[in-house]
Amino acid sequence: EIQAAPGRLDVHSFLDAADRGVPVLDVRSPSEYAQGHVPGAASVPLFSDDERARVGTLYHAAGRSAAMELGMRLVRPKLGWLVERAAELLAVARTSGESSGAVLVHCWRGGLRSGAVAWLLRQHGIEARTLGGGYKAFRAWATAYWGSVEMPPKH
Repeated sequence: EIQAAPGRLDVHSFLDAADRGVPVLDVRSPSEYAQGHVPGAASVPLFSDDERARVGTLYHAAGRSAAMELGMRLVRPKLGWLVERAAELLAVARTSGESSGAVLVHCWRGGLRSGAVAWLLRQHGIEARTLGGGYKAFRAWATAYWGSVEMPPKH
């Protein structure tokens, strides 16, 4: 059961919970999501593409502390929306039979973005679990399982 699991889940546990209807929040930027995502995941971006680029550029130019400060300034106005969106997704899951009261959160590598959002949600009474290794771990698992698949598929 998702509520008994530790805060970080491996790919199999994460996907098992998602298959049971636990909502999945992909907090990567819109372009990251568009390039490929966990099936059924909702895009709930912590940063826009431009904001993500700004934070990354500052990280390389001035270091972690400066990038964290900018990131905090950019995210602060979105905190309420992030909690509201997670609550909306959880409410929909409950009406369709998923009643664990939890959400799943992931970013690219399973680090700062997903951890920060999971912490925020927990502060607002929403149980949140993260994907250890993030989308990168999911892609590695999917590649090992199905082989190399271009995401999204070209038509």
